[in-house]
Amino acid sequence: MFELSYSNDEEFRRFLIYKVQQRLSGTSVMPVDEIQEIRASILFVMDHAEKGNSVVERFNSGKELLTAKLQDTFVLYQQLTSDYKSFEIESIKDTLDEIGGFFKSYNLDYSATVSGAGLIDYQLANPVNDLQYQGIDFIQQYLTRLSSENKFIDFIPSNQIREILQVYTQRLGFDYRKDINNLYQLIFDQWIAQKIAGSSTLSLLLTEPEAQFVYSIIQQRSIPAELTQFLVEHPYHQQTFQRFVQRVLSLDEPASIKNVLLLEESLQYELTLISAMPANDFTRMLETVETLKKQQDQVHFLLEKITSPYDLLDFLEQEVVSRECCLQLLKEVSFELGLGLLLLVNQYQEGMLKSWDDVLLLDEDEELTIEGVKSFVQRLEPQQRVEVTRALQQFTIGERDFS
Repeated sequence: MFELSYSNDEEFRRFLIYKVQQRLSGTSVMPVDEIQEIRASILFVMDHAEKGNSVVERFNSGKELLTAKLQDTFVLYQQLTSDYKSFEIESIKDTLDEIGGFFKSYNLDYSATVSGAGLIDYQLANPVNDLQYQGIDFIQQYLTRLSSENKFIDFIPSNQIREILQVYTQRLGFDYRKDINNLYQLIFDQWIAQKIAGSSTLSLLLTEPEAQFVYSIIQQRSIPAELTQFLVEHPYHQQTFQRFVQRVLSLDEPASIKNVLLLEESLQYELTLISAMPANDFTRMLETVETLKKQQDQVHFLLEKITSPYDLLDFLEQEVVSRECCLQLLKEVSFELGLGLLLLVNQYQEGMLKSWDDVLLLDEDEELTIEGVKSFVQRLEPQQRVEVTRALQQFTIGERDFS
């Protein structure tokens, strides 16, 4: 703020009296608080000056620059009122209407510090500090940040946003049009979680396994590089991301992530696995593999022949090759075949396995199949483990066809 020196405090006093007299407009009485407001307004304008030594010169310089800022900010306001997607959220329209009134009443001569902060009903994800910013500076900051939020919202398909708003209303029992404090924060959190989880781009809703994976990534501070680059290039979104991170870090356990993100309803589907090969073909496979002397040859042969999880499970129970050969086979089977075997194991476990880490807690008791599926899970990439958890929670295996 512009500081008065010993040499210009009398000059400032005379200028203040001049402004007060202008404001009186024929009356002879003015409340002290109104005089204080005019004084603060003059100092605010002078604080924005870029040239001038006298009080009058600095006031005129500051007023010129603030007038230009007022005009530029009004242009930004007009762009927002024509482009903003409110999705019927009442506080957005009400706030923009109130700010329109600000431009009509704002006065650089007598009330330049009046910010209209009290007019703001729609809260930003990263609010403007009204102690740091006043007058047109506050409104410019608010509209600039709101514009950043609007551009992000405009980037997301409208159908995905409406899906989130519908789920928000259903799950929380609130009318989003009256309740949501900030649309951007809600959508950004879902979008950023979707990117971290590497999930479908068709919906912003996450499955519970995906959300728990996001929790673990945040805890480990291992954000994907491309996402980190995006945040570096967009400081406003980086601020929003840090708020999201703090909320996740405050959670006690992975399951609590549902208090931060909106998740898909947990549904179970019956899955039909690839049928087992005919009994004669299975017998010939056992006879052939026994004739192979090298373990790696046995593994390669079995990888070519076994395509059904049922055949893989049956083979493991035959004990026609060494235990080491079986474990090596399970280390090399495709993700799909290994997952099918795991779903069969879960069926025999009566659906007790709900996530990939539950598999690692299984008691082997010398059982080759259990040791094998644990080995299979241990070699998986993080995203594949998410898929395992999703499959365990969403799929059951239909009855086996022995015909």
